[in-house]
Amino acid sequence: MQEQFQGVTSQTAVDKVEVFLRTIAQNLIMIVFGLLPLFFIPVLFAPFGYTKTLLVIIGVLVSCIFFSLSVLRSGSVKISAPWALAAFWGVAIVTSVSALLSGDMSDSFVGDTLGVHTALFMLLLATIMSLSSVCGQTKPTILRFYILLTGSAIVLGVFHLLRIVFGADFLTLGVFTSTSSTPLGGWNDLGLFFGLSILLSLVALEQLPLTKPGKILFSVVVGVSLLMLAVVNFFAIWIVLALVSLVQLMYTLTKDRFAAETLSLQGKEDISIYSVALSTAVFVCSLVFIIGGSTVGGFVSDMTDVSYVEVRPSFEATVDIGRQVYSENAFVGIGPNKFSDAWRLYKDPSINQTVFWKTDFASGSGFMTTQFVTGGIMSIIAWVVFFGLFLVAGFRTLFKAVHTDRFWYFIGTSSFVAALYLWGMSFIYNPGPVVLLLAAMFTSLMFAAHGTLLSSSGRRFSITSNRQALFVLVGTVMIVIVGSASILFYLGRHYTSVYAFSGAVSGLDGSTTIEEVEEVIASSYKIIPNDVYARQLASYQLSRMNTLIALQEPTPEQQQAFQTAAANGINAAQLAVNTDPTDSLNWSTLGGIYSLLAAAGVEGAQERATEAFTSARSFDPLNPSYGLLEAQLFSRTNDTEAARTSAMAAVQLKQNYTDALFFLTQLDIADGNVEAAIATTRAITSLEPNNPARFYQLGVLESSAENFDAAIIAFSRAVELNNDYSNARYFLALAHIQKGNSADALEQLEAVLALNPGNEEIESLIEQLKSGEVFEIAPERLSEQIQEPVSVNEGEEKEVTATETPNTPLVRSVNTSATSTDEPEESMEATEEEVVN
Repeated sequence: MQEQFQGVTSQTAVDKVEVFLRTIAQNLIMIVFGLLPLFFIPVLFAPFGYTKTLLVIIGVLVSCIFFSLSVLRSGSVKISAPWALAAFWGVAIVTSVSALLSGDMSDSFVGDTLGVHTALFMLLLATIMSLSSVCGQTKPTILRFYILLTGSAIVLGVFHLLRIVFGADFLTLGVFTSTSSTPLGGWNDLGLFFGLSILLSLVALEQLPLTKPGKILFSVVVGVSLLMLAVVNFFAIWIVLALVSLVQLMYTLTKDRFAAETLSLQGKEDISIYSVALSTAVFVCSLVFIIGGSTVGGFVSDMTDVSYVEVRPSFEATVDIGRQVYSENAFVGIGPNKFSDAWRLYKDPSINQTVFWKTDFASGSGFMTTQFVTGGIMSIIAWVVFFGLFLVAGFRTLFKAVHTDRFWYFIGTSSFVAALYLWGMSFIYNPGPVVLLLAAMFTSLMFAAHGTLLSSSGRRFSITSNRQALFVLVGTVMIVIVGSASILFYLGRHYTSVYAFSGAVSGLDGSTTIEEVEEVIASSYKIIPNDVYARQLASYQLSRMNTLIALQEPTPEQQQAFQTAAANGINAAQLAVNTDPTDSLNWSTLGGIYSLLAAAGVEGAQERATEAFTSARSFDPLNPSYGLLEAQLFSRTNDTEAARTSAMAAVQLKQNYTDALFFLTQLDIADGNVEAAIATTRAITSLEPNNPARFYQLGVLESSAENFDAAIIAFSRAVELNNDYSNARYFLALAHIQKGNSADALEQLEAVLALNPGNEEIESLIEQLKSGEVFEIAPERLSEQIQEPVSVNEGEEKEVTATETPNTPLVRSVNTSATSTDEPEESMEATEEEVVN
């Protein structure tokens, strides 16, 4: 087969069909990206980030189909791209190889919701970067993208400012339940976007011959963006804006002497007052927040009533995780999208003493550092080569341009600045999909400007006179069309399964019974096998078994129901294990089911439960909950000594493990060793005087011995050490009730209710106390805990937020407006909802 490679030639006639198809391809992708920050589905349980990513995939694939048809019509295609594009395809290939070798290809390639660290997402970024180089872009289509992006920034800014002024209940649109909820994705991603808007506006004011309305428009964008950045208060963004605005201010004032050779590209008009004024405003505002730090940020947070604390592993903790990963597999790492696995295996043991003890961080200190950890040395090399070539291409575009087109020079400058800013921020932060997709698009536009400004002819592949090449082209176009349709079909099914599962679990899809929920989840698993779905089904069966086994005299129907739930639970849990045998949660769920069967006297169940818990511990060795689960298993089979040993092992991993300490007190009470346990616990409190969980344990023991005065002292000390300790406050209230101190008890219970809104038991107690009714506390109430308040949350995209700034060097907060607390956080229990990620 012969291929003809020839330079760019002028066509004597314009093929309207070919131009029409190519124009659709070019405009479609620009419109998708221009509206991407605003796009969302107004359904609360719709996977937010996945929805935006799927929109881009649809846009990219449809654009590729139209462009391939235009190539089929014209018989030729021109490709003009710098080496940096090939380098990024190297990044995507290295990531894919790492995924193939990870041992869990499903999680590494797609994950639960096509997260930003998956191999498929990296391939998507590479494809986006290639669009402008292959499909080509014209000034009108790029201008349309900039206009839409500017409009998106204004709409987002006005939308959030209105919600800040009128409250979170204003303009909820059915999905934005808090002031920090945003159509863009994450709250800090919103800050990155407004930082991008300011940078693009400054470049436009400096380089474009704008009319007065145009200058006013960009001034409005800068003003709105600065207001929103003051609320978000992302410290690193202020640093970038201060540097860029200062450089631009100095350049604007001296540009007639600074770079005479580029003035032909930028124009020789007088200095823009708008540019000087806005650069100065941005610099001064940035300087205020840099110097003021958390003080200014805290003031703005109080004024706007917006409090948001996003936390992530520190750089030092991420490096330590990477060191451990490299000791096992240095070349390709643990695999993309598997940082949480590495975190469970190699996290610092001291993290167990914080509220983050069972938080599975899906990423490290930044996107790039996470890539380096999960992808190994090959990933580092690939990324370094890409960034090196990217910087070379960008600087050559700015300083070696030979094509005197002012608008293309603006495109080259703005796209390079935008891409450099977004990629640079990914080193210190883990952005969501919108930010990374925009980074890829601006990189693509920079590549297009690079070819135009440097007058790169590129290569034109023509098959107009070669029949064999024509057949190859037709086959290639067919592959593109069929491949695009296949990808859309698979991802459509994948998205449908995630959508259905999320709706069923949240109960927002109309499911009213647990049976209906289980049916939807089972259908989701049939569409796309996912261990999260199977594990959720197993947890429902486990809940049924817990309810039935607690019955004193079960009927034959209830016994049969228990057996059915056990069989279904084992099948579902085993299915989860088979789907992903590296997830400790799957093994612990299976162990929990066998543990209940052991309590019911099923032969061999105890051994199977122990094996499952052992397997779970092998993938999460520092998690103390498995020791407690084993202790409960031994307790159910009346092996008190083994139960005590396992519970003590859990406490050794986490000294402030409230549940394990409470379990030990229950063992002491059941054995009649209360006095000896009290003496031992008192001695321990003298060794651990700042551990509120130990004082809580002592208070429970004193209450069981009816030493209510001593119990009040112990519980009060626990509350003093941790003001948000719900269980300590709850039992303190019960002790006050026993002593007849209704006012003190009411004060504690109201504090507990504030920490646990909607708790019916607490509400009932408060009503009884307010009515003046004298009542006795049932003995069983003195042996029941309540749920601790949620202090750590994982969002859909594994965005971890907390109620306060971390007091550990292993975890850092992103927002400087967060204020630290002086109260120790060692005993605060963090609860996390299992969501699809």
